[in-house]
Amino acid sequence: MKKFQQLNAVRIQGVVPPGVPLDQALRVLEDAAKATLPQGFTVDYAGESRQLRVEGSKFLGTFLLSAILIYLVLAAQFESFRDPFIILAGSVPWLFPGACCSPSWADDAHIYSQVGLITLVGLISKNGILICAVC
Repeated sequence: MKKFQQLNAVRIQGVVPPGVPLDQALRVLEDAAKATLPQGFTVDYAGESRQLRVEGSKFLGTFLLSAILIYLVLAAQFESFRDPFIILAGSVPWLFPGACCSPSWADDAHIYSQVGLITLVGLISKNGILICAVC
């Protein structure tokens, strides 16, 4: 018998159809498992599915922490709490329409898309600093 996470396990593999997000396919699998599996049996994931389930729910907290960190760095750089707020409030909201329409973000919110979005916040903040410095 095979083991996974030090428990007896049965491995099920599948392919997600084109155009179907991985999160939606996992929800279908979870609903079928809930209806079929006896009491006490669970579903656990490996690979990209595990990464989506474990790290996908932590994105908002990571994004907020990165925004706070960028704000604090800008506050130390400008020696003001007002100027970084103006820079972030004036530039960061404009990145979301483009970021949410990108192909990598539209399919799944996997870890690489999340890191890219956080990097984009830093890049847009830098651009806002340059625009404010020129004006």
